[in-house]
Amino acid sequence: MITFKEFLNEDAGDRAAQKDREWLAQNSNLADDVGRALDAAVRTAHNLNYITSVKWWSTTAKSNNVRLVLNKLSPPLRNAAIVFYLDVKDARPLTLPGALSKDGLPFDAAVIVEPINGDLIAVPSLSQPHKSTFSNGRGAAAAGKLANMFRIDKVVKAATQNLTFYARNHHKAKRG
Repeated sequence: MITFKEFLNEDAGDRAAQKDREWLAQNSNLADDVGRALDAAVRTAHNLNYITSVKWWSTTAKSNNVRLVLNKLSPPLRNAAIVFYLDVKDARPLTLPGALSKDGLPFDAAVIVEPINGDLIAVPSLSQPHKSTFSNGRGAAAAGKLANMFRIDKVVKAATQNLTFYARNHHKAKRG
C-alpha cells in the first residue's frame, strides 16, 4: 500500500505525462506555424529582377528536391518528418555577376520539421547541406509558444538567407 504523499507524487507524474501527450498532439500545429512563417518570409521576394514567383511546398508534392532531402535523412526521421522546400521561378542568366549567379547563390532551401520531438532543421542550400541550422525541440513544451516562435524565426531566417541576400542586392542584377 502506498502513502498519501506517494499517491500525490504519482498523480503529479501522471498529470505531467498527460501534458506531454497533449503537447505531442499539438505538435502538428508546429508544422502549420513553420509553414505560415515560411510563406510570410518569402512574400516580399515576388517580382524581383529575374524572379517571378517564390513559394514553399511541403512533402505532399513529391519533387526531386523533396526526394533529395528525404534520401539524406535517417529512416526513422524519414518516416515522420515534414519537409518544406523552396520553389523559385528563376530566370537569372548564366552571365550574371559572381555572388548573384545561379551557381553562387542557389535557391534550393529546405526546412525539416520533426513533429514527434519538435526538432527543426533549416538547410539554406541542398548543394551545401553541411551549412544547416538545427533547433532542438526538447524542452520546448515547457518553454511555451513564445519559445517556439523564436525557434521558428531562427530557422526561417537561416533557410531564407540566400533569398534575402538576393532581395537586398537584386538591383545589381538589372535586366539588360
